[in-house]
Amino acid sequence: MTGAELLASVAEALKKKAKELGAGFATAATRWDALAWLFDGPAGLGIAVWPGEESVESQEEDLCVAEVVVGVSVGHRLPPTSDPGEGLWRGVGQGEAFLKVLDAVRLAVQAVELPEGETSGFWRYQGRSETEVEGGPFPAFELRFACDASVDAGTGERAVIGGDDLEEEPTQENEG
Repeated sequence: MTGAELLASVAEALKKKAKELGAGFATAATRWDALAWLFDGPAGLGIAVWPGEESVESQEEDLCVAEVVVGVSVGHRLPPTSDPGEGLWRGVGQGEAFLKVLDAVRLAVQAVELPEGETSGFWRYQGRSETEVEGGPFPAFELRFACDASVDAGTGERAVIGGDDLEEEPTQENEG
């Protein structure tokens, strides 16, 4: 799969989830574009997906496998309560608890099925982090997901993930 197809797989799943949650949704070119949309976008809950890093995991001649990362920013404007963080763990007004929303977003991405052979078959959850902008907190969290994908190294051919196209580098464990 191409990077565009991988990003689209996550974007389509999150568009559906955003609609279920009554959230705004955007696909952004960068993390910063996602944060700008969350800041300037519609009030309430917002979900933005953006392409992350891509790094070569293994390469032999013209066959290449890369780890492809996709980022998801989920922003909130919690309603005012006597306990400012109450909306994180308990639904306030018509909204779900924000931490439940984050779980729903994570599960939606992890449920995306990727083709085995040309990918690792699923999105690995790499964790969630608080968003900081210019040293201060921003009312959003970032979730990161990764998968291994066969990347065209310019020949039109792709490695088979989990196949014998790419041999492992010798280690103490697999040396014969």
